[in-house]
Order: sequence, then C-alpha cells, then structure tokens
Amino acid sequence: MYEDDGAYPDIANQLLEVKLQTSPTIDLGLHSPEDGASIVTIGDTTFYSDDVRYVIFDGSVEGHYIRLNRLYVVAGYEFTRYFPLFRGQNAKIQLPLPIDFFD
Repeated sequence: MYEDDGAYPDIANQLLEVKLQTSPTIDLGLHSPEDGASIVTIGDTTFYSDDVRYVIFDGSVEGHYIRLNRLYVVAGYEFTRYFPLFRGQNAKIQLPLPIDFFD
C-alpha cells in the first residue's frame, strides 16, 4: 500500500511523514524524531523515529485557499538541527487535505 492511511509515518514504505503547517509550530503527533521509538521492523532491520524523513510544507491561509510558501525535507536524525522542539502545551488545528489533493 502506498497511500496515507493515517498511521505514522504517513507514507510507510518510504518512512515519510508529511506536514502542512500554517502556524510557526510543527505538530509532530505521536512521535518526536528524537524519542528513539521503534517504528517498524522489516526482516532483520528495525527502523526508529530518527530514521523517519519529514516533508514540511510552510503555508499561509488566504481566503479559502492555502498558499504553499516553502518546502523543507529533513531526516529525523537532523530534525532538531533545523527545527527546535517546543516543550509546552498549545492548541492545535489540524487541516485535513481533500481526498483528491495529490491527483
């Protein structure tokens, strides 16, 4: 299966987590790249949270549309080098993508 099924990471066969952010904080969801969690084992190889790659779209809301301003691609083990982790509580708004977004 190649499509996003709502699990972590979004595209499991690529160890790829996709994020669309319209605020200055990134919602990492279930795992932090630095938590060391075992994500999946294939054969004799176990992949951990720092093996997951992140694609982050920086967007802004403009009326009924979201403008994509920047695209970042970073490996989990380097995530905090580019994006410092916020250690607090915040409210979040999740924006579901339309079913045909990538068509």
